[in-house]
Amino acid sequence: MGLEGNRYTENQQAEPQLSFVQKFGELNRRMYLTNQRMRDHLYGSKWYQWPLGEKAVGYWRRGELDIAMQPNLVVWWAGSLSMLLLVAASVLRPENLRDPLLWFLLAGYAMNWLPFALIQRVMFLHSYFVAMIFSLLAMGWLINRLPWWKRHYGWLLIPVVIGFIWMSHLSYGLPPAFMILQS
Repeated sequence: MGLEGNRYTENQQAEPQLSFVQKFGELNRRMYLTNQRMRDHLYGSKWYQWPLGEKAVGYWRRGELDIAMQPNLVVWWAGSLSMLLLVAASVLRPENLRDPLLWFLLAGYAMNWLPFALIQRVMFLHSYFVAMIFSLLAMGWLINRLPWWKRHYGWLLIPVVIGFIWMSHLSYGLPPAFMILQS
């Protein structure tokens, strides 16, 4: 079909825009309603499970090959511990509360994690990503303020790399780590 006689050529500005807005609105309405009806899911997790990365989100499976969004548990657990240590640092050393960055990290984490406790529908690990960024920034704040960690932070990368290699068969479909080490 050519452009002649096509209803979009008559009003090139208004028609496509209104059609797009209508379709976009309908798509979002349907996604919202479907999301609200979903109460349980194999890969769903509760808000209190996210900081520990307890549940992966499956992406694809073929035979023995299974690809999932699986967090690097070393990084996620360290991030969770960092948030706990950040709270402890603000309670045990009140002078830390004068640091606006500490407030920013605490508030950013809380605003991007705690509201999910109020949501009744099923949630997934990816909803925690923004809060996870704040927990990693908290780790940096702690490393910068603790002299021993500041001198030796490079050593902290070793378990992160090991965790990455160990989980790469789930995240990227690579052969399991023990098979790589054997070859």
